[in-house]
Amino acid sequence: MSADLPSRTDIAQVPYRGDIDGLRAFAVIAVVVYHVFPRWLPGGFCGVDIFFVISGFLITQQVSRREISFASFYTRRVRRLAPALLCVLLATVSAGTFCLLPNELRTLGTACFAGATFLSNFFSWQTQGYFDRSASLQPLLHLWSLGVEEQFYLLWPALIALSRRREFSLTKMTFFTGVTSFIIGLTCAFVSPAADFYLPFSRIWEFMAGAGLAIAGHGFKRFSPRWRTAASAGGLLCLLVVVFQLRQNYFFPSPNALFPVIGATLVIATGPETW
Repeated sequence: MSADLPSRTDIAQVPYRGDIDGLRAFAVIAVVVYHVFPRWLPGGFCGVDIFFVISGFLITQQVSRREISFASFYTRRVRRLAPALLCVLLATVSAGTFCLLPNELRTLGTACFAGATFLSNFFSWQTQGYFDRSASLQPLLHLWSLGVEEQFYLLWPALIALSRRREFSLTKMTFFTGVTSFIIGLTCAFVSPAADFYLPFSRIWEFMAGAGLAIAGHGFKRFSPRWRTAASAGGLLCLLVVVFQLRQNYFFPSPNALFPVIGATLVIATGPETW
């Protein structure tokens, strides 16, 4: 997992959300434990889906409310990503030079190019499934999620800008984009499970769940603290059940990613005031 989310300095104009940082920690721990001790958290891979919801929420909040310019948005993405990504690629190639066979090294070179151009998800789609045994031997497999994130970052701000100029309803566009993406994902789940997992078209609905929260504003504020706390606890419980009970199958992310997406959405929507 390599999700590129805004840092605290990126969202200086937005009140600090400790609950979102908690979700980040939950997602990271789930993914790491899944890859190191998969029997402990068999559904830990869904931490990436939690990140997608968070990312959709924060990015939409910034761009739609004009809290950050498009130029500044993309400049900060490059500044934050480029140094770390370059170190990862150089270190991986250096290690591969000594550890891999010539044909494996050629494959690694292609994977590095895909990672540097944010196309790792397309490369992985063409080479192996995420749950295949061979996938565990790919040192740059985790860059697939970064590819999906960056492709979303290229598409979504442009659509938001289009909605301003053409006076489209951003709410309707978010809903239509999310529903269309979910339908594409369901189709791919039966036709091409690898495409369902890796391609952005079948993943965008997860970002749209977070985007919808940013557009809807403070809908949950109308409810009493007791009901908000209950909803937040329900979301956290949903996430806990998912990471312990979800299994690898051909129906992920569509439709089974609905569970972590709903859990993350409830936690974010109810806000940081709940326990």
